[in-house]
Amino acid sequence: MKKYKWAVISISLIAFVAVIFLFFFVKTATVAHPGAMQLMLPEDKNDTLSNSNSSNNTITIILYENDGIYSFTGDDIKSGSKFSYTGTNSIKDFLLQKKNQIPEDGMTVIIKSGPLATDENTVDILDEMSTNSIKRYALTEITADEEKFIKSLEK
Repeated sequence: MKKYKWAVISISLIAFVAVIFLFFFVKTATVAHPGAMQLMLPEDKNDTLSNSNSSNNTITIILYENDGIYSFTGDDIKSGSKFSYTGTNSIKDFLLQKKNQIPEDGMTVIIKSGPLATDENTVDILDEMSTNSIKRYALTEITADEEKFIKSLEK
């Protein structure tokens, strides 16, 4: 009988491992895209904020320094009060109360950020809009009169 000699085959695994690492990094780079909250802005029309049935259906929220929140209903800025993000006087409770009082299709929330408010405050209030399922809200600039009023509150 003939004896067969088995040939010794040496395979270099360097190329195989390199291809696996390349595939892994390409796959994780394409999957790990940062996510962002979608922001729905009104179209550029003159009547976007004024088509509410009544000024009492409009809630204005003003963000100012030190995580301060001032909110009022309608046009009278002096009729509002201060709120916080948590606690007994929270903006969440206020929004839920107003949501129960005002029909959802007529309720509009106007968010105004003061010059010393942080981006975190804006993100937090947008998060409140999302978690409370408030459909109509807009980010607008704070007026000079509102800014003076907020400064008078801080004294």
